[in-house]
Amino acid sequence: SKHASDVRLFSIPLSYDNRNPDDFNILSERRSLWLSRLHIHEGDLKKKSFVCHKHFVSGKPSYYRDVDNVDWAPTLNLDNNYSTRYQRRKRYNINRGITIFINIYS
Repeated sequence: SKHASDVRLFSIPLSYDNRNPDDFNILSERRSLWLSRLHIHEGDLKKKSFVCHKHFVSGKPSYYRDVDNVDWAPTLNLDNNYSTRYQRRKRYNINRGITIFINIYS
């Protein structure tokens, strides 16, 4: 069975790096692409936000200067059908209630 420890998480890149100020443009471009593909608005971003390995072909993001790499930004499982835990639980409870209703009145 899968354990939570099997999931590898990667932080969303920063748009700056004090160690490499010359890379500001490439870092900003990469961050923008990540947020766009993940359907996240800059204002909605938490202080620490992560993306799991399932969004990358190789299972991890590429080096930030490797702009031609498919994993420079997330590419897999990016459908916009994201739902929160609350929404999934609500949908589950509704479907469960329908099933119970059908079983009782069948």
